[in-house]
Amino acid sequence: MSRFSEAFPPTPTFPVELIPDLAGKVYIVTGGSVGVGYETTKVLYQKSATVYIAGRSKENGEKAIESIKAEFPSSTGKIHFLQLDLGDLQGIKASAAEFLQKERRLDVLWLNAGIMTPPAGTITTQGYEVQLGTNVLGHFLFTKNLTPILAETAKIAPTGSVRVVFVSSSAHHFAPANGGIKWDDMNFKNGGSAWEIYGQSKAGGILLGYEFAKRFADTGVIAVSLNPGNLKSNLQRHLSCVTRTVMNAILYHASFGGLTELFGGLSPEITPKHNGAYLIPWGRFGTVRQDIVDADTGRFWEWCEDQVREYNV
Repeated sequence: MSRFSEAFPPTPTFPVELIPDLAGKVYIVTGGSVGVGYETTKVLYQKSATVYIAGRSKENGEKAIESIKAEFPSSTGKIHFLQLDLGDLQGIKASAAEFLQKERRLDVLWLNAGIMTPPAGTITTQGYEVQLGTNVLGHFLFTKNLTPILAETAKIAPTGSVRVVFVSSSAHHFAPANGGIKWDDMNFKNGGSAWEIYGQSKAGGILLGYEFAKRFADTGVIAVSLNPGNLKSNLQRHLSCVTRTVMNAILYHASFGGLTELFGGLSPEITPKHNGAYLIPWGRFGTVRQDIVDADTGRFWEWCEDQVREYNV
């Protein structure tokens, strides 16, 4: 019933009308120039926030900024592009440093960007399976460099309002058995189904969300992970035309996923007691596959630490 409810959710619980003025708040949305990230970014700007679109393509980022400004010409918000290539660990610390040179606070970090079911064998610059490298390791290193400013912001912001949102997916149900990670072949060099490989990257985000909540609870920063919903977005670009046509018949507009993400980042329903929670469309508390709940999150965190160490000096 839970998975059915995720696929066919009830009316959104946190519509745009409930979001207050966000003037003075600062946000980052990775992958904010398209799809769900664009819808999230658009609302933040509409509500007068300062928001950074973090992404690989400056051209796409600037087009998104131009479009958002045109839609909300009276907004007093600010919107900027931040260069970030999650598929190359070498430049991620510099991207975070660029943000830190410009801002003195960060209220919410949405780890929204992602790759889904690319051609088999696609790898990152450092040779990781591209979904593991981009969706997980790139975000991990970016978050690691921004955790201090999140913690500093939590000292001056309302309790529970500073957050990291790990955008996962219902596809975590397809992740490898026994904890979601295929420890003996994490890069699937010996093969695996497209959905199992993608599912591992989405389970990885949930594991990091759980572990972040444990490690940084005393800072006041809340971590949540979420399934934004079954949505029409550029994530489907690697699927066949036939598969996309079939899926589009049951998918929702990306703006609904934006409401899930906004619930995760802004809803007052989420308090410190919900640290580590998993959220489902369009703004509800949900459940994760039990073996992933029971997994050794510290082991996965430490593995990520080992992979990014040389790129964080």
